[in-house]
Amino acid sequence: MASQTAKEGDTILAIAYTQGFKSADDVLNDSGNSTLKQNRTDPGILLPGDTVSIPSRVLRQEASPIDASHKFILTRPKAWIRFVVKDALGVALAGKNYQLTIDGKMTKGTVPTDGIIEQSVPPTAKGGQLTVFLSDAPNDVEIWKLQLGWMDPMDSITGVQARLINLGYDIGHDPDGVLDDNTKFAISAFQTRIGVDVTGAIDDTLKQKLATYYDPAQDETTQDATPAASTDDDSTDDSSTTDDSSSTDDSSSTDATDDSSSTDDSGSTDDSSSDDGGSDDDDITDDDSTYDDGDNDTTD
Repeated sequence: MASQTAKEGDTILAIAYTQGFKSADDVLNDSGNSTLKQNRTDPGILLPGDTVSIPSRVLRQEASPIDASHKFILTRPKAWIRFVVKDALGVALAGKNYQLTIDGKMTKGTVPTDGIIEQSVPPTAKGGQLTVFLSDAPNDVEIWKLQLGWMDPMDSITGVQARLINLGYDIGHDPDGVLDDNTKFAISAFQTRIGVDVTGAIDDTLKQKLATYYDPAQDETTQDATPAASTDDDSTDDSSTTDDSSSTDDSSSTDATDDSSSTDDSGSTDDSSSDDGGSDDDDITDDDSTYDDGDNDTTD
């Protein structure tokens, strides 16, 4: 049986799409992926080095009358991306115009009341940019560069680092898997914010809280032990934040982290949102019932 070793940007969803399967479950439910399925519950997140077993495709036959034309609909995975855009206090940037470009395709809109922006994207989409216009002034903008599928699992140090960065906690560098002093300072600042023992260490409580703050449906300000604005620590960044999340859709979905300091499916403490050089690591997930843009391939 064939297998594929994951690299940065790979997702189960994209692998299923490129291999011709209907959904990510067709890959995850293969017996060779039992451990992977247990450890990677989100089909939009893989850790570089993960081994994905590629099941054999099964030929389907349909009995059809001859001398007639027949239409067959091929269901393929679809994907969408979700962001939550908020200021340093966790308040949505509602009413602000935005421009989202994914793999060269641009869409425009206005940030909704809850700050959640959703957009369908190809399952194989690799990157793009989100720009939010804070006023009519041409240079009064916040920009996040996006890397779709680059969010590592929470059980990795790089996954924790990426989520902290997206929440506005500056570790001084891109996620590198090293629990250095800057990362410990950022963890301590986040632990102070949520009111738990300040240890600078990665533990189950930290990961649970990061997951909660990273959920765009949650209002992180209600979970703060101290107001986000009072987090006067060098490990937090003065920029507004964007929250990238993911959801599932066979149709499917992608979510992101921002290497510039913004909040993701997640929350954030950044006063000015992400800077021009930041990059958002997104993860993708999949869910038949959530989104269907009708882009089914047909053949006669």
